[in-house]
Amino acid sequence: MADTSTEAKTDEDRPAMAELATPPPTPEPPADKSPGAAGGEAGTEAPEAPPEETREAAPKAEASAEDSGQKEPAAKSSATPSEPDPGLPEVKGAISLPPERPLASAEPILLNDRYDVHPAKPLHDLDSPSARAFEAADRLEPSKNVFALVCIPGMPLRTDVIGQFIGQEMPGMLDLLDEGSIDWPLLGRRCSILILERPLGGRVSVLTTMELSSHRKADMIRLIVEGVVTGLQQLSFRSIAHGAIRHDNIFFLDSERETVVLGEFFSAPGGFDQPTVFETIERGMANRAGRGEPSKSDDLYSLGVTLVFLILGRNPVKDLDAHQLIAAKCAQTSFIALAGKTQISVAYLEALRGLLNDEKDEHWDFEELEHWLGGQRVSSSSSRTAAKSPRPLIFGGEEHYIARTLAHSMSMKLD
Repeated sequence: MADTSTEAKTDEDRPAMAELATPPPTPEPPADKSPGAAGGEAGTEAPEAPPEETREAAPKAEASAEDSGQKEPAAKSSATPSEPDPGLPEVKGAISLPPERPLASAEPILLNDRYDVHPAKPLHDLDSPSARAFEAADRLEPSKNVFALVCIPGMPLRTDVIGQFIGQEMPGMLDLLDEGSIDWPLLGRRCSILILERPLGGRVSVLTTMELSSHRKADMIRLIVEGVVTGLQQLSFRSIAHGAIRHDNIFFLDSERETVVLGEFFSAPGGFDQPTVFETIERGMANRAGRGEPSKSDDLYSLGVTLVFLILGRNPVKDLDAHQLIAAKCAQTSFIALAGKTQISVAYLEALRGLLNDEKDEHWDFEELEHWLGGQRVSSSSSRTAAKSPRPLIFGGEEHYIARTLAHSMSMKLD
């Protein structure tokens, strides 16, 4: 399987989700603080975890794959992903339920007098970094494919945009059908629940595991970009940015994999679940809980990084931690750091230069992307490299030739 991991992570930055479900069989853990298992990045803080007495009711979590250096053993579960999905978000803190509360005995819970949510039927292949997925059924429309996301207690949802999306059908987006809160029996706390349209074709990251001809792969990538652009345009019309564009949060809506839609972005603050590699230099430097509202330009930058992952079938900077990655982007520009040292077809280079341009006034917008998708040649300029000093300034055991990397290093080592 191709390695599409992102950044190294620890449990310290992620609120506990211990009792939400049994742990899914997880892929090789990402190499950055990837969504679903934040951490590792200095200065990072997370929303307050559930009270100690809640967590004490369950056994301690098993050692994570990062601690052991091995993949986590597959836990017994009623649902497993139908096919390999590299880069699938891993939700930290997930552990087996106590023996006195077996998962199989959990009864369906009624949400808003319409949706049955099944705690006994997790859907690990649809988990979000800050929410766990479970089977759901619509009593009014039983034939409708839906699922439920149970959000981390205490995690701020994007309530400012949820109200604009409930019941609204938008091209390029997974439909948000309903939202509410219920007492979640597996946790013993009240949790926010999101009811969403269920994608039948899985995540687009499955593309990295498929044996495809170069022509077929190019067609699939073009289809993915078209779907993402459609979704982002719908958001832009409403002055909203997504903030969670990455290869494992884009889905094939149909089983034939002919329609591409953006995944949900409601279960956490904008950018909180994004690995540093998918964020611009400025947002990557910020505390993930304080990155602020994303912009359309930030989403298009994330699309550029997603393109690199899909084209290469791997993460080209998986060996760099967040600090090293930011330093590389500052010293070499984002395009060079992510795509400049790899074999990428010239057909994609213009788009990558435009989407990964660190200069906002040179960054591609929808117009340039549409021209590129239409086969037109679109000029794109390279980012300007930062000015370097002739001699390094040594700080924290590192040599710094660029003021920006020195400032970032100082912010991480305030003492």
